[in-house]
Amino acid sequence: MTEKYRSFTVTKGVARAPNRSMLRAIGYKDEDFDKPIIGIANGQSTMNPCNAGIQPLADAADAAARRAGAMPQMFGTITVTDGISMGTEGMKYSLVSREVIADSIETAVQSQFMDGVLTIGGCDKNMPGAMIGMARMNIPSIFVYGGTIKPGVYKGKSLTIVSSFEAVGAYTAGTMGKEEFECIERCALPGVGACGGMYTANTMSSSIEAIGLSLPYSSTMAAEDAEKRESAARSMEVLVQAVHKDIKPRDIITRKSLENAIAVVMAVGGSTNAVLHWLAIAHAAAVLIKRVVRRPRPHHPAVVVNVATPSRLSFPSAHATSTTAASMLLARTTGLPLPVFLVPPMALSRLVLGVHYPTDVLMGVAVGAAVAKAVGTIADRVEGD
Repeated sequence: MTEKYRSFTVTKGVARAPNRSMLRAIGYKDEDFDKPIIGIANGQSTMNPCNAGIQPLADAADAAARRAGAMPQMFGTITVTDGISMGTEGMKYSLVSREVIADSIETAVQSQFMDGVLTIGGCDKNMPGAMIGMARMNIPSIFVYGGTIKPGVYKGKSLTIVSSFEAVGAYTAGTMGKEEFECIERCALPGVGACGGMYTANTMSSSIEAIGLSLPYSSTMAAEDAEKRESAARSMEVLVQAVHKDIKPRDIITRKSLENAIAVVMAVGGSTNAVLHWLAIAHAAAVLIKRVVRRPRPHHPAVVVNVATPSRLSFPSAHATSTTAASMLLARTTGLPLPVFLVPPMALSRLVLGVHYPTDVLMGVAVGAAVAKAVGTIADRVEGD
């Protein structure tokens, strides 16, 4: 027996023959009208490196939807590039773009009664904009991060976009020569992906994974790596299952999971912009936040790693450490309070056994580790129901 989807509002019945004619024009067959319709909010743009690599992810999600027995409908949304607009009148549009993104996703999805939506974003306001739209609509949804950029290299040192900003100051102050200044400009960003430190994009993607609306391990993947496309496809598979099981964002976004997201932001020294964004997301999800994070006890430090300083490892290194798996097992095995520690896998046994907290904390991100055990990630809910 065919399930009843909300998209049937615009595809079923005699009166909807014109609607079906329009969908047939883009390739729908008779059998496709019995399938759920899944939106793909595609943030692809050549305005910046953050969004320039999203199309392959959208294509992977599109193909995965069809394999999973759904019909994808792809539409675009906007972006603003803070790294380009800063210091100009253009920056006045940055925070506003978050609302435009949320509105555009909601407009497209709700106007055609889509049964679910997969959102893909790369630059700063893409993530909270998508989350606000998902929370307001409260239909099965999942977020896919476009991925972080790989580090640039100059004279054996890793570079990020901040290296270029710092070079401006050094060159202006006369402490850096023109040749070195121009080399840093050319080498700072080697390809596509979001800025490679714990700035707004990586902060939000990490905390979205922690809250449970992205797949575990997905936020630290580099934009150009094949695993990022594989993760986008897997995200769509999970979303289609969520549609069948009617798992919605507000089942995931709770006071408990918001505490986890906020704790991850604290633990990694994330962007303070997260304050603006998580308050807005909580409001969209109708979750009241008054006081969510208690003052950490001495053995629970609030900040355990710095991934924003160019002289240290850049954000893609967080994925390479594989500390997420250790942290996830730790959180679920011991139920330790947050913030979560970022620990090398070899130290996990000591933690689980309760011997002591390790001092050899590795660079990494505790994304996905702190998900509320009572709710879990969207992937957990799909597999557990």
